[in-house]
Amino acid sequence: MPGSVFLETLRQNWRTFLIWGIGFGFFGWIVVLMIPDVEGLKALEDFLLAMPPFVRAMVGVFGDTDLSLVATPEGFIAIGFFNKMVLIFAALPLVLGFRVTTHEEDEGILDMVLSLPLARWRIIIEKFAAFALGCLLIVGFILAGFWLGGAMSSIELDMGRIVDNVVNLFPTLLFVLSVTVAIGAMIRHRKLAIAAGILFIAYSFSLDLVGGLASGTVAENLRYLSFFRYYDSVGTMQNGIAWSTFIIFIVLSLVITGVATIVFQRRDVAA
Repeated sequence: MPGSVFLETLRQNWRTFLIWGIGFGFFGWIVVLMIPDVEGLKALEDFLLAMPPFVRAMVGVFGDTDLSLVATPEGFIAIGFFNKMVLIFAALPLVLGFRVTTHEEDEGILDMVLSLPLARWRIIIEKFAAFALGCLLIVGFILAGFWLGGAMSSIELDMGRIVDNVVNLFPTLLFVLSVTVAIGAMIRHRKLAIAAGILFIAYSFSLDLVGGLASGTVAENLRYLSFFRYYDSVGTMQNGIAWSTFIIFIVLSLVITGVATIVFQRRDVAA
């Protein structure tokens, strides 16, 4: 039955989506309640102005960042929350991606699944679609957390900019999901596949961090090799979603998933 893998994946993982969604939504809610008053935000700006560039970079304020943004509630959220939490957000699609083929292959379940009259491509495509929907639902929980925090806080927030930053998470999550699915499709050994996925995220984060610390030098260009660079919570908070980057990452995710599907169809799962 068309869509059966998609529906079964949703049925098996809805609790995971709910738990992650509530957890991330809670962080969104609590960070709004933690925003300092006007004097506190101004003091934070003055503190960062007094710090050398490499110290500012370590807290996510890179050389091209307008420090006056820090003195706004939206800037506090962009720098203090999204810049830090995006690494944790990336853990979600990493976990989900290995549930497409890696976990079932390691447990010996995939052999039984493939013995059914079921096209291999459906396993990749339908599970990817289900987990992509799960990521979208979790993004909705995060947005709900910010909305609830804004409703309970006396500080006035530009919810349009908050929405932009939350929605802009989706292509990043989708990209990590697609890369993880591809790793699982190519590498049959679970521990090796998980190690490769973790290394990919750690390497990307390190490039972004080192490039930020090396602001004004040739090494700054290392940031362009990191997918974290393109999330750009500060730029999104200032200028809105960069739709060209948004679309490119979604298309790239679909292409990577397509390649993963081809690889998975051709390789010997039982080997």
